[in-house]
Amino acid sequence: MDFPRMKRMSLLDKILFKVLGFKSPELVSIKRFKEIYFECIEGCADCCRMYLVPVPEKGLQERLKDSLITKVDGEKIIKRGDDGYCAFLKNKRCSIHEYKPLACQGYPFSIDPLTEEVYIDVRCRGIGKGKLLSKDEIDKMIGYRKEYWNLHGLSDAEKEDIHKEVFLKSIKNKIR
Repeated sequence: MDFPRMKRMSLLDKILFKVLGFKSPELVSIKRFKEIYFECIEGCADCCRMYLVPVPEKGLQERLKDSLITKVDGEKIIKRGDDGYCAFLKNKRCSIHEYKPLACQGYPFSIDPLTEEVYIDVRCRGIGKGKLLSKDEIDKMIGYRKEYWNLHGLSDAEKEDIHKEVFLKSIKNKIR
């Protein structure tokens, strides 16, 4: 399987991206890939603008300045700067790279907390670039995502809601 660039966006995605700086993921099962090439693209930082980043890790919460964390529906998330990017993005680089959130460390991989199926957000510009990821590197990134969900302590009902509202709406069964 090739690693195509997913350039087409729905009208809703275009509006959300332009207005809010977010876009919904376009998830493809990891099972559809024979091999995965990935590298962060220097200066890209799309993922630092596309997603709200919850900070469930206690140690991380203690390290981050309270002024750069806010609460949304009772969950601590990293604030956005005036430009819409993560407050910790400085000169298109992560300023907390050595202890960045698990959600960031596991990107572009994602795990459905209900089914535990692993997906890749194929809108990431780094997919198909750089080096071939080894099984250990992939497992490490997936491990960050598993740990992230475990820290949330989700009930079965919450897992079902996330499955329906995030994964079922974002899964792409075929590559365009």
